[in-house]
Amino acid sequence: MALRISVGMNARVQERGSSLIEALVATLIVSTGVVTMAQLLSIAAVTNLAARRSTVAAIAAEQKLEELRTLPFDELQISPASALEQNTDGYVDYVGIYTRRWSIEPVSSASGSSLVIQVLVTTASGAGGRTQSAGRIRGHARVVAIRTRRAP
Repeated sequence: MALRISVGMNARVQERGSSLIEALVATLIVSTGVVTMAQLLSIAAVTNLAARRSTVAAIAAEQKLEELRTLPFDELQISPASALEQNTDGYVDYVGIYTRRWSIEPVSSASGSSLVIQVLVTTASGAGGRTQSAGRIRGHARVVAIRTRRAP
């Protein structure tokens, strides 16, 4: 009987040591999961903010385009060539943190019956009235439409 008790006690000692190691491994796995989830939450928040800015910029661009499309055709004045790249009086306004620029150009030099209307919305900055490049940038929007004069 003494032999059985001795074997049982050795088994219990080994179980105590292995349960401590198991607890440490489980803690490591759980802490890794929590850190990973925190990083994912951070990435999701940044992505959500960028998506919100892009959506607001697109809405602001569409609103200005619709405003320009409702004007009589003869009131649409051809814009300077740099109207989308820099703030030009009569072709820029500000909506919250956004700078909204637009240009109006003829489709072809031979015909004055069709115009290309472009609206670019970018994040406003204080650097001399200029904003970032007019290329594809997160949080910015560009919409383009062609308007044709109606035949009498």
